[in-house]
Amino acid sequence: MKKKINILYIYPIHQFSGSLKSLQEYLKILPKKKYNFYFIAPFGKASKILSKFGIVIKTLGVTKFDNTSIGHYRGARWLILIREIFYIFPTLYSCLVLKIYQKKIDIIHLNDSTALPIIFFLKIFYNSKIILHVRSVLKKKDNCISGFIFSIIEKYVDKIIVIDNTVKNSLKSNQKSTVKRKSIF
Repeated sequence: MKKKINILYIYPIHQFSGSLKSLQEYLKILPKKKYNFYFIAPFGKASKILSKFGIVIKTLGVTKFDNTSIGHYRGARWLILIREIFYIFPTLYSCLVLKIYQKKIDIIHLNDSTALPIIFFLKIFYNSKIILHVRSVLKKKDNCISGFIFSIIEKYVDKIIVIDNTVKNSLKSNQKSTVKRKSIF
């Protein structure tokens, strides 16, 4: 009998959204006898829905960094980083809890590009393939922040899934991506 594939999904927002609906529909069609699903998600509606599909490590919040064209930090929005710095601790704790519970994860799926900071913790605990789902246009400006974001993607992400060609064009040309309407893995 083949061993099940362990997939970890990082879902960084509390509430119900289009990305959660897309993920939920995809999880419904994946054969449960072939996969074990694990999730790191904040307390809230999203974690309740995801618990129907697998083990959810609930956390106060998942640390994020938004470098999308709409949500990027500017002016008073830089104050949001105070919350994200605070969320580093619950994010690390959730990764530790998962590592105690599940020693081996085969695939890690970041369900949003804003969840990139968790990669550093996951790489400490797991040597897994990482899939990044990019749902928003990334800022492609030639500055140190965008350059750092793209270097993280280049170094740590094995596969990029984008929702459309506009999002795909916001990535650096040498970063491999696949245009999908729905998430895979």
